[in-house]
Amino acid sequence: MLKIIKNPVSISGFIGAVIFVLIFGYEIILPCNYDWLMKDDLGTHFLGWNFFKNESWHFPLGLIEKYGTESISVGYTDSIPLLALLFKPFSGLLPENFQYFGLWIFSCFVLQGVFASLLLRTQTENGLLQVFGAFFFVISPILIIRTGHPALCAHWIILSALWFYFRENRMTKPASVYFMRWLLLIGVSALVHPYLTAMITPVALAFYAREYIINKVIRFNTLISHFAGLGICILLLWWAVGYFGFDNFSHYGAKGFGDWSMNLLSPVNPNVGIDKWPENWSLIFNGWELYSPTQCDGFNYLGTGILILGGFAIITLYRRRTFSTLLPMIPLLCVCFLMVTFALSNKIAIGDTIAFQYSLPKPLIIFASIFHSSGRFFWPVNYLITYCILGGIINGYPVKAALGLMIVCLVLQMIDSTSAYYRAHSLLNEITWENQLNDEFWGSIEKYKHIVLVPPIRSKWPYLSFAFLASKHNLSINTSYVARFNPDKIGEYRSNLFNNVKNELFKKDSLYVFNKESMESLLSPKVRHQLKIIDGYYVLVPESG
Repeated sequence: MLKIIKNPVSISGFIGAVIFVLIFGYEIILPCNYDWLMKDDLGTHFLGWNFFKNESWHFPLGLIEKYGTESISVGYTDSIPLLALLFKPFSGLLPENFQYFGLWIFSCFVLQGVFASLLLRTQTENGLLQVFGAFFFVISPILIIRTGHPALCAHWIILSALWFYFRENRMTKPASVYFMRWLLLIGVSALVHPYLTAMITPVALAFYAREYIINKVIRFNTLISHFAGLGICILLLWWAVGYFGFDNFSHYGAKGFGDWSMNLLSPVNPNVGIDKWPENWSLIFNGWELYSPTQCDGFNYLGTGILILGGFAIITLYRRRTFSTLLPMIPLLCVCFLMVTFALSNKIAIGDTIAFQYSLPKPLIIFASIFHSSGRFFWPVNYLITYCILGGIINGYPVKAALGLMIVCLVLQMIDSTSAYYRAHSLLNEITWENQLNDEFWGSIEKYKHIVLVPPIRSKWPYLSFAFLASKHNLSINTSYVARFNPDKIGEYRSNLFNNVKNELFKKDSLYVFNKESMESLLSPKVRHQLKIIDGYYVLVPESG
């Protein structure tokens, strides 16, 4: 009876689909439904794709020239370059306002179930145990909370890396087979999000270190050549996407390293830390306050059910007292230790208190700022802990007892997370976007090439409405919301724009839009009389436009 499931991988993928639909519904999957994307970070993901699909092909392939004051990469809008590059050749055949983000999130839940089942297959051949164990990965809090950032929903990539590590205790096939596996996985991650690449590449390094140091089945030159090949693959793909467009290394980073970190209590703390979610992920346990709201990005709660199972796993570990299986895990544990160190950053916080902090050299801070949201780097460790706990239950108890424990804790975790599920649903399904540009004038601006907002500061405008307008008519716009940018060039552009406006040097192919403040401070009375007030904004239409 306990072995009736013959295809646990497919069933686990189906469970991922069911969980997605139960929490989020199906509407966001519809390719022409984009309203749910027009808010916060989701908005710029959609706009990045909307501009990119209308661009001519450039090199780098992921370049966008009409979104912002300078050319940027579609990767810096977090528009999932893998899909943007896949769908761009067919943009002329796709429906207007086509979006792939809902389908991507749905696919991530399906693949989360698939690779969770494959990962657990390394612990048991029992299909039921694989399926119910995979369930915990599908409802993992760190996955569900990421649905507002679709590219970072690809946690199945992390599970794939762990599966590659554990599926065999030592190489039994030619080394080239393993290289191709890692090359494919790391290549996909490089086209999804750099953070994911930075998380799984150390797992690949641990795999090769195990085969060289512990299993002694590969030579040192094989280790070096394979890892160099993986590094070259990453750099080439990032180059093709356009990530290397800055002339100053510091521009690849972002402010906040040390603040967007993981709290030391995060694995057991259901407190999310931001007002977009309930105070606690758990209905049962109260969480601890965080020292800073920015530590919300280091949210790493394991889940109530997993924590309870962890207690039972510790009991059986103490009873068996066998640690012989730890040897092959040592390289992975070493890289996990480094990721935990980076996730905690140089400010070690326990609850709402910084226990201690240490300074880092400026060059190291600049390098660390490339992945400034360091709290995310605990994700592989989070899943490894979940895997080890489930493995302890699977191997430490009789099948029926293990299955019973998993089902009870699974139900408990789902009930305990009910309010979080409702909140996750509302954040994606209750977005009501109102386009603030409704005048018929905006429908006849194809004769222009540029929309120039004065000032070119995103926060001064209904940014999504103007950017959507520009992308719809294939015009450029001089403001954007991107993950990385060159502040020097933006400052220079603003200065030149203000000087040109004051000197009445207006380009005839551009539509200038002013807010009240900029209109009064920059324009002469003569120019003000030429303005049209459209939807509450002051629009200068060049005479020969």
